Amino acid sequence: MGRKSLAPLRRSQILDAFETSVAETGLDSASLADVAKAAGMDRHLVLHYFGSREALVEAAVERLLGRYQQALRDRLEGLRDDDRLGAFLDLLFLGDFADDQADPLLAELNVRARREPETRELLLGIYRELQRIIASEIRQAVPGAPAPRVREAAYLVLSLLFSTCDLTAIGFPRSGLRKARDAAELLVLSLVRS
Repeated sequence: MGRKSLAPLRRSQILDAFETSVAETGLDSASLADVAKAAGMDRHLVLHYFGSREALVEAAVERLLGRYQQALRDRLEGLRDDDRLGAFLDLLFLGDFADDQADPLLAELNVRARREPETRELLLGIYRELQRIIASEIRQAVPGAPAPRVREAAYLVLSLLFSTCDLTAIGFPRSGLRKARDAAELLVLSLVRS
């Protein structure tokens, strides 16, 4: 019987170290040497497991997206059908999900996406997936709603969520999240029922 591969463990350790480095020094300053030091391994091992810094960034973004998707799936399982839309909006605006938007890697990616097409594409993938999940929940909550209206409502909920989270992160009161959540519900219901 062969030995179990250490690759998944090593890759996870490197990604953890990368996220720590990004939180401490920023995405552009997080060097492979810093990541290797934080992971307690040689820089050449980081390159062995990821090939390049760009591949490491891409893997970190994929892991971030995977965490968001899994967290949403886990939270959606517990929603009641009688007020699914309200419970879903509570989850987005008032639960842990809103706090997750302060992730340093996500913040750095938002800045970087303005100047780098590759980063823009990675980030678009995250936001489009979240928009798809929001649209799915709206369709479930309001059966028979026209598809173009559902997509429009999902986009507006996503915009309201991220802009409010950004404002809260820089010092606006957290009570704005409650107001944004209520506005999102009114917006969804008015768009999909008109």
